[in-house]
Amino acid sequence: MIKSTASKVMWVGRATVFLVGLSVILALMFGVASAAFAGNLDPLKLGTAKNVATRITTLVGKVATGSALVVKNPSGGPALGLQVNAGQAPLTVNADAGKATNLNADQLDGKDSTDFLSGTGSVTSVDEQFSDPDGVGGAKGFSNTLSVPGAQIRAACLQQSSGIEMFLNRTNDVSAVSLWRDDGGANPTVKTLQPDMFDPSADSDSSPVSAGDHVIWHGSSTAGTFTAVLFTRYEGGSSCRWSGYVLSN
Repeated sequence: MIKSTASKVMWVGRATVFLVGLSVILALMFGVASAAFAGNLDPLKLGTAKNVATRITTLVGKVATGSALVVKNPSGGPALGLQVNAGQAPLTVNADAGKATNLNADQLDGKDSTDFLSGTGSVTSVDEQFSDPDGVGGAKGFSNTLSVPGAQIRAACLQQSSGIEMFLNRTNDVSAVSLWRDDGGANPTVKTLQPDMFDPSADSDSSPVSAGDHVIWHGSSTAGTFTAVLFTRYEGGSSCRWSGYVLSN
């Protein structure tokens, strides 16, 4: 009887030790696992200075319309701040189409809004090399014609005087062109280009730029307005070049 009772006590003791040992092992295993994944599996803690995670979190919103995530700041400050390492993009998207409504960008490719032409105007660039084919004493060599609202502009290579002359002529689709010309002098030349049977020169404007290297024309007519900024260079021999741009509306 005493022997049987002692045997049962020993069995109970061994079972207890086994269960305690198993509990300790499981506690250690799940405790370590919980410590390892606590930063990734914890919910987002609002008001906490840092929510640290070592894996990427993806938010999938199964909504028919609207956004998957909306962030608001009732106090009036920024609703969302993105902090990244230097040289890294603060935001990426997975689509090349679509419009970000009400997005206000400070710069575009490093340029401020004042660096861009606004409105419905257009910009025409000019960069052309041309020559006087006949050399000294011969006829002038002309550039291609540049069309502007109400007028046409072209340059002439004057090899015989080692310079360039610019011409602006009114087109027949307007009755008159109000014109300002700045060729580097103290005051711009102001005139109106219009038909005059007794003075053909009243229908055009010209500016030799052998001394100054540029001319600026600003004109307005029923066809629109334009500002032409044109630089010239005599390159020796019989070669000339003009370069610049025209803004027109």
